[in-house]
Amino acid sequence: MLAGGIAILTPRMREEVAAQYVRAVSTLRAQDGAIRTYTRIAEHLALSDVRDALAWVLGQTSRAPVTGREMPEPGSRELFSEWSAAEAIVSRSYRLPEGMDRTYVGGVEHALDWARGRTSCAPPAD
Repeated sequence: MLAGGIAILTPRMREEVAAQYVRAVSTLRAQDGAIRTYTRIAEHLALSDVRDALAWVLGQTSRAPVTGREMPEPGSRELFSEWSAAEAIVSRSYRLPEGMDRTYVGGVEHALDWARGRTSCAPPAD
């Protein structure tokens, strides 16, 4: 089914999102104190964005990870809104917010695309 040319997706089950969140947090905790190489910094950023995006999806924070908008307990519309903002930044059709890394935004975009139900997305913390 399409709405204005955009596929309507069924968001992932809360338990599935929570499992990915726990995996990201556990991996980040295990990396604490590890020597940071360029590769490890990129991996850390990639999991930080997953953690932040999924914490917002789960309602653990009310501030959306990329736009910074206050959107407590986000539903499918809010997920789509934040995902589309991240996607626009990644595709360079919207400017990168000051102080934010494009890699971080890309990870948020992927995590939100997965959480909103895109079946072709790999789980973000795997």
